[in-house]
Amino acid sequence: MIDYPEQGKPYASAVAKSEKAERSKQFAYMKGKGVSIGMSQDEALASNWGKPVRINRTITAHGTNEQWVYGGGNYLYFENGKLTAIQN
Repeated sequence: MIDYPEQGKPYASAVAKSEKAERSKQFAYMKGKGVSIGMSQDEALASNWGKPVRINRTITAHGTNEQWVYGGGNYLYFENGKLTAIQN
């Protein structure tokens, strides 16, 4: 966050509240939407896919890979927290 001394703490607090409100709005909007490549895990959870039934995690020297398992043969694949593949 950018600090503007001449504005003081109330300004910084207002900016933080505004950013939080915007994120909440985005997640509410995404709740009615599907997933798309490049999403973060938080965005995927906020989508209409919701919480997976199970998560299979593989940790390698290159990072963490996750397979999120949903019912009906649906899967999401993440590499280092970003959605890289959708299987359904």
